[in-house]
Amino acid sequence: MAPRRLAAGRLCALFLLLSSTAALSSGASTVDSICTIPSHPPERRPSASKDDALELLNSFQLNAGYFFGGEDIHFAKDDGNESYSYVTRSFSLFPHSVDLTADDSLLHVAATLTLSSGRGRSYLTSRGRRRRYVGDHHVRFYLDGYYSSTSDELCMTGAGTYSSDGGSGSIEHLEGAVLKLRIPSPSNLSDPFVTGRLKGASFEAISLVAYAEGFYQYAESVVSCSTLQPSSPARGASQALGANFSCAHLKEHLVTSYNLQHGGGGAHAPALMGLQLQAPRLHVGQVQCTARGEVRAYAVLYNDTSKWGQLQPHPPFMAGEEVLVAEGRWDSNRSVLCLTACRVERSAETSPSVKECGVGMSFWFPGAWTIRERSVVAGKIWNTSSEAAGGGGGSGDVISVSSIDGHNQRSNFSDVRYQYTMVEEAKKSYFNDPVLSDPEKKEKVTGSPFVAPNYTDHDFAFHFYEANKDAMGSGRAYPVTIGSAVVYGDQLAADDSFSRHAMVDMKQLQDGELVNVSYDIRQHVPPAGWVRPKNNSYSVRLEERRIAAEGVFDPRTGVLCMVACREHNSSTTDCQILITVQFASMDGEARQQGHGRGAISSLRNKTTDPLFFDKIEISLFGMYSGEVAESVSRMDLESIMLVVSTSLPCIFAVLQIFHVKRRPEAAAGTSITMLVVLALGHVAPLVVGSEALFLSRTRPYAAAPFRSYVPYELSQAMMRAPTLIALLLQLRLVQLAWSARKKTTADDAGRSAAAAERRALWLCVPVYLAGGAITVVAHAMSAHRAKREGSSLTVRLGPEPATLWEDLVSSAGLALDAFLLPQVAMNAFAAPAAGAGRIRALSPWFYAGGTVVRALPHVYDVVRARRYVPSLSPSYVYASPRYDRFGVGWDVAVPCGAALLAVLLFLQQRARRPAAAAPLFPSRSRLGEYEMVSNL
Repeated sequence: MAPRRLAAGRLCALFLLLSSTAALSSGASTVDSICTIPSHPPERRPSASKDDALELLNSFQLNAGYFFGGEDIHFAKDDGNESYSYVTRSFSLFPHSVDLTADDSLLHVAATLTLSSGRGRSYLTSRGRRRRYVGDHHVRFYLDGYYSSTSDELCMTGAGTYSSDGGSGSIEHLEGAVLKLRIPSPSNLSDPFVTGRLKGASFEAISLVAYAEGFYQYAESVVSCSTLQPSSPARGASQALGANFSCAHLKEHLVTSYNLQHGGGGAHAPALMGLQLQAPRLHVGQVQCTARGEVRAYAVLYNDTSKWGQLQPHPPFMAGEEVLVAEGRWDSNRSVLCLTACRVERSAETSPSVKECGVGMSFWFPGAWTIRERSVVAGKIWNTSSEAAGGGGGSGDVISVSSIDGHNQRSNFSDVRYQYTMVEEAKKSYFNDPVLSDPEKKEKVTGSPFVAPNYTDHDFAFHFYEANKDAMGSGRAYPVTIGSAVVYGDQLAADDSFSRHAMVDMKQLQDGELVNVSYDIRQHVPPAGWVRPKNNSYSVRLEERRIAAEGVFDPRTGVLCMVACREHNSSTTDCQILITVQFASMDGEARQQGHGRGAISSLRNKTTDPLFFDKIEISLFGMYSGEVAESVSRMDLESIMLVVSTSLPCIFAVLQIFHVKRRPEAAAGTSITMLVVLALGHVAPLVVGSEALFLSRTRPYAAAPFRSYVPYELSQAMMRAPTLIALLLQLRLVQLAWSARKKTTADDAGRSAAAAERRALWLCVPVYLAGGAITVVAHAMSAHRAKREGSSLTVRLGPEPATLWEDLVSSAGLALDAFLLPQVAMNAFAAPAAGAGRIRALSPWFYAGGTVVRALPHVYDVVRARRYVPSLSPSYVYASPRYDRFGVGWDVAVPCGAALLAVLLFLQQRARRPAAAAPLFPSRSRLGEYEMVSNL
């Protein structure tokens, strides 16, 4: 179906292009008031070379722009807060062909314009309620027209298409679309934007704006940043950007978000040429550069400090109120980028225009880190007019810039030097605390390690949540340095650093010595002044607070004590913060309590200092690297068990079919009840898997960028295929047993087998019903107890309580574990054939192998329960404790019971009794079946 739709779409696009070209050649002079097409289109001429044609195509290509309007073609309303949404507004222009014409001032252009944003959609929940969400929405226009180098205007006409919202896959058409774009050629610092409008017969005009990506003319002179030296030595380009330094590597590092730290301006940010830098964040969205080191950029100032604003990538073109455009050059001698920036003035009614250009910007890669400066990319913003007047860029006019995005930390920092400045203060706090530095505690925990022997950075990283009452904050902490090794960034580089430095430092430590460490902590908390509502009905956006900390780690006690600095506002940093963490031992018993605990407290005076805050208790969660390795091994083993447990029943069923073929009397002696129970055991996972297949088609998809989706249907089909095969084989066994039973109903053996089957059924059904009734009662008692204890404030680390259906499924699992019960009962009730032993109805592979398959998960569960320590986010493949309702006692009893039934069946099929012997459990339902003594 998809190829047909694709072909139909291509035919539609070709038809639209042909129709628009025909309209142009018909001589229509004025298509619309916003655009004018030549009344007599000039003849087209081919380009002189392929390079010229490619250059023409690149000059009209736009990858990232912004548009205003479009609500009448189903785009969500632009509320100006798109930095809070994963679905952002953007447009792109992709030229298909650019041809020269007989008129040297005109170029013929055919292109596709794509508008992308969100659209309000809805879906039905499992309870029948309709939920609203914002999903992706794209409208594509296929256009054809001309570009005039005289007026720098591109005028195109055509039509557009978009998918309807009904889910039927139908295509909606937009006729009479007209596009007018002003594309400066060449663009420069004072004229860097592409602006225009799009209008159609069925929708109002849409405004378009983008940062020009084509040919750019750099100024001869550029601002000098020689008087503003970097606060720390800059790394060379080859160290910071890799051995193959290129424009692309520089662009990759510069396009990120930055924190603005004002100098001596206090709470009021300085005004640089009319630009009020009140926003705490700067985002460089687009960077263009040349092989000669010329660089130009587009940047936006914004106020989004929320957690979600840091998790998602910002769009390349942000339509903020404060916008900067800059150009400059990379100084290879000093490894510094010097730029001249201009303020951009924009409003909803007018196109953006460049105003004052008295702003200087510089960026570099720091080669030395401290607790106050450890960003991957650092920089400064200053007023060049005050510098020229002799001010030299005083501290009050200079704004420090530091990168904050996590994705920019995937680099090699092996050449970065770290300078500890607050370690001594952290040591004093550690030794002055009698609880943390208790000598008896050190002796008590000797021999119980707190990190893996190789001291990997994974063991020092941790996540935490606030344990205070009514608190909802959380965070994550990553080590920056351990000893002299910088472990921040790429994991492979971190391992190399450990092998060269960290292990050497650890071996040189004497007993009782402490390890210097530094951390980067990201705390997510509600906004200042927020109070949790009493009715617990709230929706709050968490803010992210960056915390830089350094201190000492005691390997003997597992205590981490650090002094930290946290940004209070754009001009104040609070460095009077103490962070203490007690890591949990790698001993299994200690790990039952979690990864550890700690506290974040203020060292300031409670009564006089406004920056004082109450102590925050935190609880740690996560896994040590050794536990991660064990978890991966356990998951691999459970995956193997899952495949084996679904594949072996197929083999055993095939062997049983061969056994029946060799022994025709075996089919009639096989318990149909047992075969039906086994078949139902295979039906249950297939039904659950099929339900998951249907539910996955109706789940809502969130438009999260750079996230891949693994098809759930494929994984379910792969795991359910062996179960389906086993079900078909079991049904074949049922058919063979039923056919054999019908053929022997006329003789005594057949009637005896049928009577024994009925008596076995009357024995097993009450047992199954009693097990279900006991399960229902136990579930009701457990639910009542949980409801009674639910008033206490608890943090649940394990799986959620089971539903009644899940408990019933576990009870049905016991019936499958005892699948031999109907066969054993039938053999006990059946009378032997004349002069023969018991019929060997089941193959030893079938009943012994099936018993092992059913008992193996219980045996593994006992071993896993003794060795595995659960974490906050446990992962299970096969032996999930969510379905383990019976404890260790049942896990031991069930395999023993299944083995006992197998032994009984073996003895029944091997034992020989006289033909006149009575059944083991004779029937007492009729007098005729009693042996009557003759009176004669």
